[in-house]
Amino acid sequence: MILAATSHLTNVQVVIGAGYTADFAKKHGCTLIRGFRDDVDLAYERDMAEFNFARGGVETDLLPTSPDLERVSSTAVREAYLAGDMERVESMVPPECFEILLALREKL
Repeated sequence: MILAATSHLTNVQVVIGAGYTADFAKKHGCTLIRGFRDDVDLAYERDMAEFNFARGGVETDLLPTSPDLERVSSTAVREAYLAGDMERVESMVPPECFEILLALREKL
């Protein structure tokens, strides 16, 4: 799904890796970009950023989400999907991802 959602972005490359994200980022000279929805997310992401920096000197940029997306989470999408509330799913995911989820749902 990430390939579909980012296919229009010419400066984005999707790569599958194994192990610690910090090790991958250091090897490839990357800065990590992480989003947060609220203070709880921010505290968690700060801890992860500190770990990644301590592990490999990898910088992390933390970006707040826009207010209209604060309620979106993988849990919310999964619950709506399992409940068959595809209208709600559509409101929370990119169109490319929704098409994939809709096709998977139709196979059930």
